[in-house]
Amino acid sequence: YLKKDFIYQNLKKLIYSMIFLVFIYLIIEWIFGPVPFESKMIDCNLGWFYHRRIIYLSQISNIEENLVIPLLFAENSHFGMIAVPIIIYLSIRTFKKENLNYQSIMIFALTLLIFGMVISTTYLAMITFISTLILLFSKTNKFQKIILFSLVCYGIITISINYQCSIRLYDTALNVKRNIIKSIKADLVNNKKVDLVNNKKVDLVNNKFDGLISLLDKVDNKTDNIYNKIIRPLNKADRSSQNAETQPLNLSSEVFIYSTEIMMDSIIKNIYGYGFNNYADSFDQYKSPENYRQIVKFLNRKDASGNFIKIIVEYGIFSLILFGIVILYSRLETISLENKLFFISIVLTQLLRGAGYFNGGFIFAVSIITVCVIQDKKFKVNE
Repeated sequence: YLKKDFIYQNLKKLIYSMIFLVFIYLIIEWIFGPVPFESKMIDCNLGWFYHRRIIYLSQISNIEENLVIPLLFAENSHFGMIAVPIIIYLSIRTFKKENLNYQSIMIFALTLLIFGMVISTTYLAMITFISTLILLFSKTNKFQKIILFSLVCYGIITISINYQCSIRLYDTALNVKRNIIKSIKADLVNNKKVDLVNNKKVDLVNNKFDGLISLLDKVDNKTDNIYNKIIRPLNKADRSSQNAETQPLNLSSEVFIYSTEIMMDSIIKNIYGYGFNNYADSFDQYKSPENYRQIVKFLNRKDASGNFIKIIVEYGIFSLILFGIVILYSRLETISLENKLFFISIVLTQLLRGAGYFNGGFIFAVSIITVCVIQDKKFKVNE
């Protein structure tokens, strides 16, 4: 509360220090690391940091002479949490007319090259989503618009051409689609009128319901056919033998779908939430009727794989307060666009894919956002 202005004044130094640290780390690792760079490390599934960890663990016992560099991040998702807000920040700040110079453009290009290549599907999607929001709702100059549009295209193209990226996205979308259609069809069937008195109006209503159900079946079948033709099937060895056709093909999608089911179940059971850091209570109480892989029923037991689901489960209806505060913050005119977007990007990114409140700067960003909104309201009241 007392150091908010100090933080904003030094935010650029903090971000550039992080970029410098990552560059130096990668250079040292490439020179002194136990194995050379491999193209498979740039991948949306496991990625750079995961592969390095596996390589270190497998070869560290055999290496005595070389310097072994400790990993800066345990896996790509941890890196992605900070990569997205840094890329968004630089996209706005670098291409302000007063900041345009060769040095800043070079830093931006190198950051995008290294940061953008090794983050996974979720974070590519978040770069695309946040860049689109800025294009639609923020005042930006033509240079910033070009860069933001390029980020949108980069995210879409990378996800489309990278099999590991696209399979995660398509798997999740397919199963969300199936669940939505299944729910709508169940509601339509339940709301059909029983024709007990040969009422023509009832017959008309029933025919409309039947037509909608038939249309949903056609949409369901057609999208499934498109999916099966476009996406090559993954290895099914680790999939459940039962309900194989309805389950996601990859673990990330399966964990996400499982978490959303826990969230929906907890909203019905406890609209006021389970309390701070008590997501695990809801996780343990939930018994899925679907035959998920057993590992899914243990993964992300405390962090829900995303802070949005965790917050909804723990705070229920009161979670709307946080979302309202973020919206109010986005409308503040006293904070520069790049500073504002940096903290909003941290929150939005980790709402979709995070690791709890105390990792990746989430609680730091939420605190800054809340303080700024409170101080702005107090200033207006004093006026």
